[in-house]
Amino acid sequence: MSNISEQSLPSSIWLRVVAVAAAIFGVATLFSAGSIVLDYGSSRELAGAYVPFVVWFNLAAGILYVAAAAGIWQRSSWAAGLSVCIALATALPAIPCALLVVSDEDRRRTGVSYRFLGRCRHHPVPLEISGMRTRKSATDRRAEIARAALDVAFHVGPGQVSTGMIADRLGLTQPAIYKHFPRKQDIWLAVADHLSALIALNIERATAAPVAPDVRLRMLVMDHLEVVRDNPALPDIMVMRDAREAQDELRSRMQANMAKLRSELAENVRAAVAQGIFREALDPADAATLLLGIIQSLVLRMLMGRDPQILLQDGERLLTLQLVGFSMPEKK
Repeated sequence: MSNISEQSLPSSIWLRVVAVAAAIFGVATLFSAGSIVLDYGSSRELAGAYVPFVVWFNLAAGILYVAAAAGIWQRSSWAAGLSVCIALATALPAIPCALLVVSDEDRRRTGVSYRFLGRCRHHPVPLEISGMRTRKSATDRRAEIARAALDVAFHVGPGQVSTGMIADRLGLTQPAIYKHFPRKQDIWLAVADHLSALIALNIERATAAPVAPDVRLRMLVMDHLEVVRDNPALPDIMVMRDAREAQDELRSRMQANMAKLRSELAENVRAAVAQGIFREALDPADAATLLLGIIQSLVLRMLMGRDPQILLQDGERLLTLQLVGFSMPEKK
């Protein structure tokens, strides 16, 4: 390749401007693509479900942009041809996106997500630009992943949950999931921590409340039903037979939590009997079993109908009937 003389190319300022603009754009493209390749500053997580080919294409394009800028600045003969090739290579993949016609109704229903590094696709979430996504702390992201695992588990079963499903649920990539949880079983341990904390908090709050024991019983049962409503995969986790270490640990923790709940129920029944609120002949252990039976029967109905809302809708009414049955008969 030979350099052409300065007389053969116009010695105008706009060539310098084009060269500088191409260099800036090339460096910016290199940085955006390179940060994802190297996962610099959680860039992969922010990019969402990116397409690897697009990332590497942009990385190569960035290098060529910088080379073209240098060629234009030096007025090399090959610079113009390289610039045309880059423009064509960049424009051709964009044509399908440009020709994509989405009706107003479809746009309102599905949205169109223009992802980082120029990927265009239909996406079942409102319009967003991934580069502007708010970065979450590691703690918040871990909690979000644990909740997503529970959501997926309710629909496909705990044993069928995959990191790919969780990533799709959150609009992330699998590497972003592995950054916070190197192994899938670590996700289940986080789920166990999450659920255990919720149940323990409810028990602690009810125990500390300055209320009568029968009111505390209502708090314990209804708060637990609320936990199940918000995390409907919990019953499936309790009865799953997967022998994996993490899921076995999760199930063991849930069983320990239920044992703690049973103990608190029996203790408050005993207190209610001592205070003359419940019948003297009422056995605290049997009463606790009956109260847990309300929870379990409602959970079974939820699993059959896949409708978590029935837990609170019917739970209050059934619990009231049961507590009335425990109460001392009114004196005539």
